[in-house]
Amino acid sequence: MSNLKIGNRIKAKRRECNLTQEELASMLGVTKAAVSKWENEESYPDIMLLPQIAQLFHRTIFLTFLPMTNHWLS
Repeated sequence: MSNLKIGNRIKAKRRECNLTQEELASMLGVTKAAVSKWENEESYPDIMLLPQIAQLFHRTIFLTFLPMTNHWLS
């Protein structure tokens, strides 16, 4: 869907936290199917959920969702 790979990032962080899709869905007030769609790049989380997702993973929105490029590190 996009080269941002938001779904891949959510899946990786969810697994690092040893959470199931169902557990993450419950924490965010969405369905397991919604989390599955995000992780499979079929849809995106609602923009209003991004701060909550980042907080659950102890990250900033910037580090959680934006692609890193070398010029940002200069």
